[in-house]
Amino acid sequence: MVANPGYADQRSKRLVLRVVGVVAMTIALALTTIALLDFFTFDSGFADPFSDEAMSAEPTKFWMFFLALPFFVAGAACLQAGFLGAASRFAAGETMPVARDSMEYLTRGQGLGNLGRAEPADGPYCRGCGTRNDTDARFCDGCGQGLA
Repeated sequence: MVANPGYADQRSKRLVLRVVGVVAMTIALALTTIALLDFFTFDSGFADPFSDEAMSAEPTKFWMFFLALPFFVAGAACLQAGFLGAASRFAAGETMPVARDSMEYLTRGQGLGNLGRAEPADGPYCRGCGTRNDTDARFCDGCGQGLA
């Protein structure tokens, strides 16, 4: 039996990556929300633009945008690594039937010449269809007729 190529504790590592990713993205979202609320809701003094004390109000939490960036990047990286297997299985499930059908099409001799088919080096040709067969073949691989 072939051993599993992954780590012994791969399931727990995947779970840790997913949890850390969600926590980091939640922190990034919270920091971004606070910074956006502070930026768009500060009192800019639009009621009295000539007042000196009204113009002194400005957003003070803009730095939280910059603090959120590393959390966003780390969270995205952890989530990508944590869900990589699931994404790969999905991609393989979507693409392998197409690849299998393409190879089947090519190996039946309908595609680009004989691409995908290896001709036997030696062996008898079938009298009925002209297909070259293996040396020890008793019946034709192409049409099933008995070989002499």
